[in-house]
Amino acid sequence: MFAKTLNILLAECIKIPTDGLSPLLDRKIHERLVFTNPDYELRHNRGEWIGNIPPQISCIRQKGHSYLLPRGFLDQLLELCKRFQQPYRLVDRRRTVDPVSLEFHGELKGYQQDAAESALANDFATLVGGHKSGKTVIALYTIAQRCQPTLVLIPKLDLLDGWLTKIENFLQIPRSEVGIFAEGVHQPGNGITIGHTGEVMRYWRKIWDRIGYLIMDECQRCPSKVLTHLIPNFDCRYMLGLSNTTQRRDRLSRLVYYYIGDMVYTIDEKDA
Repeated sequence: MFAKTLNILLAECIKIPTDGLSPLLDRKIHERLVFTNPDYELRHNRGEWIGNIPPQISCIRQKGHSYLLPRGFLDQLLELCKRFQQPYRLVDRRRTVDPVSLEFHGELKGYQQDAAESALANDFATLVGGHKSGKTVIALYTIAQRCQPTLVLIPKLDLLDGWLTKIENFLQIPRSEVGIFAEGVHQPGNGITIGHTGEVMRYWRKIWDRIGYLIMDECQRCPSKVLTHLIPNFDCRYMLGLSNTTQRRDRLSRLVYYYIGDMVYTIDEKDA
């Protein structure tokens, strides 16, 4: 018997029909995207009050006869389809906006070039590297390569000045021309906009349709709600996560990979 071709629709999320999915593939998707809540497990093991903390975290939503999955899971989904011989057809509805002219002024070190190429080879990706490993410069290089209007999300306002300085140095865009979404200011930039996650969480509708590339800085520090509730509002073609470590304090690192993209490169401390 021939398996029915699975239609995979890719936009702000991955949409697949619930029927026509082989039972084995269905089970494997659920095994990965529904998992024990580490906070619940920790409190349960300590005998602490659990309150309204859910025992499980599910990254799958069911809407009618469809499953909605986080976009960063795409590579894993396609790999599972191949493994279980599930024929599929990918319908790509991601947003690409008119290209902007951006030029990188600088030279990457060898390991930075390797990291940048790994990121550029994947539309959705996460880079891991310690403090001062040059992740911001690598990200700016990828912005210049992709030439798409970019939104950089920062979880803390103290990161804003560092980004502005490096954008001036490496892309030679004056601070006054960089868009800002923070502290009540909602000014999109032509090439780059820097947004504080709290502000963009409330006002994403003002900017989502202008963005072709989304970068999430300090993934290890951003609240999990940013990954599960903010990122899925964007249907841009590219996403990149920057993280200092493979482990989040809340032990929910897999949310970064499911919502932004798999880890494609880890910067060696010795190189940096």
